[in-house]
Amino acid sequence: MGIYKDILKCKVEFLFPILAHVRERPKRFRTSQIGSAVADTLTSKSSQSAINVLNRRLGAALAADTCSDILPPMNVTLFPNPRRPGFGLRPKIEAQRPLLPQHARLCPVLEAGSSLGALVYPSLAENEQIQIGYEGEGVYQFGYAVNPTGKKWEQVFTITYRLAIGGIGTRREEVTLMIPETPGFKETAKTIARMFIVPDDLGTPAGAVTLRGAYNFQTPPGWDTVYSSVLNMTERPIAPMLVIRVQTDWYVHDTEFRYVLAPGESISASHSLPVGQVFFVPREEIRFVDGTEQESAERRKTSQTFFDEKASLKIKTPYGLEYSPHYQRTSRKHQMAGTGGADEGDAGNNSGKKK
Repeated sequence: MGIYKDILKCKVEFLFPILAHVRERPKRFRTSQIGSAVADTLTSKSSQSAINVLNRRLGAALAADTCSDILPPMNVTLFPNPRRPGFGLRPKIEAQRPLLPQHARLCPVLEAGSSLGALVYPSLAENEQIQIGYEGEGVYQFGYAVNPTGKKWEQVFTITYRLAIGGIGTRREEVTLMIPETPGFKETAKTIARMFIVPDDLGTPAGAVTLRGAYNFQTPPGWDTVYSSVLNMTERPIAPMLVIRVQTDWYVHDTEFRYVLAPGESISASHSLPVGQVFFVPREEIRFVDGTEQESAERRKTSQTFFDEKASLKIKTPYGLEYSPHYQRTSRKHQMAGTGGADEGDAGNNSGKKK
């Protein structure tokens, strides 16, 4: 019990700003999280060292106006696609993009942006592939193919969706089989298509097609899920996507990504090709305040110091490209100190623009 008594001896003037911070940001900084920070200090060898560790961690968090160091990892619950559970890759945090130039590896801010949230994959096995295209005038075509031998893709069936002109009337679905027909297989083909797309969303707006993800998400209370196309994918043409934000802490939402195609365009998906990206944001009010002259002067001073240090630290690649790793190293130091770095650090994360 001695160590608890010593912890309670922390100066009152230090505890007051902590309690004020708790009242101002109840969603990000709860007493239970302070308790976890205190609990982590109990492994220290002495009571005084425990107090020092606690002061350093909480003080750094308050000074940086962030609680990233004492917040425990956030748990997001995964649920498989109920139409096809057990298929598809799990969501993955990935900092690299295949078609960015190699020197993108030297920019941590770009890779940190790419690794925001997680990539989402379709409910496809390794030997499966789908494609859906917009032919214009309310006509869409879905195709399902397999590669049973690993040497050649074979089309199994296609479904042509014809929307009623003017949006009033029944949608027609025409199934074309590329294999010998068996009783009931056309209805099975329609069911298979619904595992990967949402036919009811076709044409809302014109050219829209909705792809399903392999996993659905449930966030902790107060957190939302944002559904977006894959960030930092630069190959053309890039189909625009309708980005949505859903309160997935209470609302049961199936993971869907709605792209809008132009006539003649199509979009395909395979086992290892992500169909979208999700990231999680707190549902809290944001207020914009004007910085003071003193804060502006401090920013200029900090910026000048950073670029002076960056200029003094240069590395050349084997091909002669010169870059500075100063941003990434500084980010990792902030993480080690508990003040909330800007980069994922150990995710390998340098990309795009040389920082």
